Amino acid sequence: LFEFGRHEVVRCHLGVSQGMPASKARSGRFGPASFFPFQAPRLDTRGILRPLAARRVVRWAFIILKRVLFVCTGNVCRSPMAEGLFAHMVQKRGDFHVESAGISAMDGQRASQHTQDVLRKDKIDLSKFRSQGIDRDMVKEATHIFCMTHGHRAAIEMLFPFAAEKTYLVCEFCPDEDLMGEDVPDP
Repeated sequence: LFEFGRHEVVRCHLGVSQGMPASKARSGRFGPASFFPFQAPRLDTRGILRPLAARRVVRWAFIILKRVLFVCTGNVCRSPMAEGLFAHMVQKRGDFHVESAGISAMDGQRASQHTQDVLRKDKIDLSKFRSQGIDRDMVKEATHIFCMTHGHRAAIEMLFPFAAEKTYLVCEFCPDEDLMGEDVPDP
């Protein structure tokens, strides 16, 4: 794991098995940003990696890790629910780190029982979740910040002006035009 500009980059071992076609060895889920740390593989006439070379080939890829931060007031209802839902949606991707925080949160509180009950229906477990207040490091590390209300967004932009360009209202991306740009009400 290392820094790449403002983004974290993860070095992932993808592996190359013996006898893998060279076309598959060169392309991959994470694109062409890969390299072979040993000698370049040797190909036979059919484009198959030769067994001796294939044993020494280790495939790496670099992916940009997106750090998504959801923000509400107390970090016990709305933002933990958004964190749980979004983390569930991207759990197989591997290029997201998802967390939540509150503008006025007290550290260490559990998610509200109602929030846990709603997410449990979708098999999302928040039993280990604990609230946390937002801080400068958290905002600095985030690549995307999604706020529940205009007030939360204004507070972040006032407290952390450097984060204005990466701070959004969560309903800015709502497909329902009636809800687009609206606040997410506190239950």
